[in-house]
Amino acid sequence: MVSQRDQIAALRDQLAAQLEEVFHVRRTEAEEALAEYKEHFEESMKRKEDLIQELTTHTTKLQGPAHSNQSSTLQFITREQADEEKRALQEESDRYKELIKQRDARLQEKDQRINALQAEISTVSKERDAEIERSKTIANRSGPAASGLSRPTSLETQNASVIRLYEDMTNILVTNLKYEKSDKWPELEEELATCVYTYTSGEDDSTWSLHFTLRLIYDLPEGVTATGPVAQSELVQKMMYQPKDLDHEPPEYAARLGFFKSAFMFSRGQMSVFIRTLGESVANIFDGEEAGGTTEILMDGSA
Repeated sequence: MVSQRDQIAALRDQLAAQLEEVFHVRRTEAEEALAEYKEHFEESMKRKEDLIQELTTHTTKLQGPAHSNQSSTLQFITREQADEEKRALQEESDRYKELIKQRDARLQEKDQRINALQAEISTVSKERDAEIERSKTIANRSGPAASGLSRPTSLETQNASVIRLYEDMTNILVTNLKYEKSDKWPELEEELATCVYTYTSGEDDSTWSLHFTLRLIYDLPEGVTATGPVAQSELVQKMMYQPKDLDHEPPEYAARLGFFKSAFMFSRGQMSVFIRTLGESVANIFDGEEAGGTTEILMDGSA
């Protein structure tokens, strides 16, 4: 048993020695060439794979910005189209806003005209009512009228004669007289007279008329300021002169009228000076001289 074991061990050692010898046997030239070629091939493949990997990475990096630029360009084009559409909508909106503004302006103008007409109608209605009331008051004072056409009384005949005398003396005809409430003192009424001054030439009896209005105005004395209610007796009376229809007359006529071609205010106490100076100014139109004597009227600066 021991002998057999020894034999097996000896055989084992022998085979191990033979195997060791086989491993230490040198390779042939063909095997060396094959191994060298294999190693070179593997290195070449590795270099190519590395190159391919490097190129792939570089290509990926290059494709990134290109794709981003393409997206930006597409986004820019889309934004430009959106801005153009927005501008078109804004222009359309502005156009409609302008149309609405013009319509509102026309409506406002119509409203103003309507208000002005309504105010004028209201004023005329008030004047009519006031005239009716005055007529009733005068009729009541005069007593009941006789049936049919009443004959003028002696007082009315006398008043008519006095009026005609004043007209002949002053060459002024009062064609209308009405009463209006004072702007400063609503509880008072002011007289508004429509007048015509007629000039007759002594050479050929030709005539020319100047139309104007005279308004009686109540005002505080110069330098006085109202601090409370003011009685009518504390006020002064002034006259406002306003020429009419001078635009229908020859320009040289208006030029020779001096300050009578424009509105002005003066004290009622100067009425006689006003009439005399007016006559002289109108006469000078036909005498070919400049208006004179006008400095006698003290015109009020508030006119």
